[in-house]
Amino acid sequence: MDKVKIMRDFFAAVEANDQARIMSFFAEDSVFDNVPMGVGKGRDEIWAVFAPMFQQATAVDWQIARLEQAPSGTVYSERNDRFRLAGEGEAAHWAEFRCSGIHEINDDGKITFWRDYFDLQQRLATLPSAG
Repeated sequence: MDKVKIMRDFFAAVEANDQARIMSFFAEDSVFDNVPMGVGKGRDEIWAVFAPMFQQATAVDWQIARLEQAPSGTVYSERNDRFRLAGEGEAAHWAEFRCSGIHEINDDGKITFWRDYFDLQQRLATLPSAG
């Protein structure tokens, strides 16, 4: 099984910002650990973690720097995650931040575990102020 291809297909679904397609890549009991934001267990909780960025994005562009499968079968990714945020004038802009991910995929080709690491301050600096 080509787990790198599965992740490439998943990232394509992410860039399409298609909730149903994105969630179809997860097993029912998947875990998403979005360090430092918290853990989502199961599809509903995982979407709840994704929703704040995806629902306000008018476009999604995840630039993959590295995507490799280890001999253990675990897939590792390095990305620059970009979300085009709606708004007028300067409020419309790309929020972007670097991420590193660990992805485990079962024999059915479904993501069972995903842990992302990113710098929270870098992410917050690209979001509109609540001001």
